Amino acid sequence: MKRYFSLLIIGPLLMACSSDQVDGGNDEISDDQESQVYHEIEMRLTDELIEEAITPPEFIPPIEQVADLSELTPDELEVALEDMFIEGIDSSELVVDELSRLRDQNVNFWHDGQQKIESRLAMFALGGRLECEATCSIIGLEVEKDKAPADFILDDCYSDDWCLITEPAFPFQLDLMNDENHVQLYGFGEDIYSIARPEDNIYSVSFFKNEDETAFFSREIVPTYKKMSVEEAVVVLNSPAFTFYDVAEEGPLHRNIWYNGETLNEAHSIEGSSHLFSYEDKLGFVAENDGNDFIYFNGQQVSEDFEVIQTHEREMGPSSDLLNYPLEVYENGILVFVGQREGVYYVVEVDLDEYLE
Repeated sequence: MKRYFSLLIIGPLLMACSSDQVDGGNDEISDDQESQVYHEIEMRLTDELIEEAITPPEFIPPIEQVADLSELTPDELEVALEDMFIEGIDSSELVVDELSRLRDQNVNFWHDGQQKIESRLAMFALGGRLECEATCSIIGLEVEKDKAPADFILDDCYSDDWCLITEPAFPFQLDLMNDENHVQLYGFGEDIYSIARPEDNIYSVSFFKNEDETAFFSREIVPTYKKMSVEEAVVVLNSPAFTFYDVAEEGPLHRNIWYNGETLNEAHSIEGSSHLFSYEDKLGFVAENDGNDFIYFNGQQVSEDFEVIQTHEREMGPSSDLLNYPLEVYENGILVFVGQREGVYYVVEVDLDEYLE
């Protein structure tokens, strides 16, 4: 008797300038409320407040720390499974509440009343469908039904809405999966990207496109705590971008982005890069140098330095990196993000139109 079940295979020349060199031909960056280019507003959020808000009131130890599951009541077991990594709590809501409070105090934000634009698009993820008798083998690929391209033909959907892809077929990806490789698969439009590493070398990673068996990019990459080689896969200006952690012989790990045939850390002589985005066909991203984060857009630094820019929850970031809030771009050219400096959290607005030339 055959048994079928799912296996999820997956789950984006600058030298950092000092703040007095960042104007790029415009007015010098300033956190003055009267500035028409750069707006930095202090929030009352602290690490302590954030940690208290996102931690369940009665902490249940993770499953792997419980010697005997019978020690937990059914309710405790459910809580432990759901809150093992406190993943179910969206800390970005804390920022939303704080912005509402500031508006009630007559703080004006430049992006109020504006529509967000799509400055980047997430790729869709693919998983492998297993068939098991005496042993298991991958018989096909599956995708979340609500994220599948319109021209995909789907069949045999599970209750969690992952469906087997009947057409198109992906023979090369299946070969990779069945060849002792750990594989992440992402798609956008008609293209499928395979990120593979052999099971006997977790750092050696190769990237493939569609059925081309020659890797377009190979690199030593540190897997995340979820054992994924790529932390983020997005499309910016119709080109794929993959974010990963570089191997470091010593010191902290840094993110890097592969985009359009190059890695941004090397291309721009910076220590780290993450969260690639675009506005008016110009590229921007969160850059890192000398332990500080800043926004780099259209060839120049456009924000002050922060200890952390909170684009999302970082898997291997500093311990104070508790808050996640998406970096957003609005139709009037205003970039909005949250940064932390010396224990203080700021909501920041930058007028990207001032940096288009």
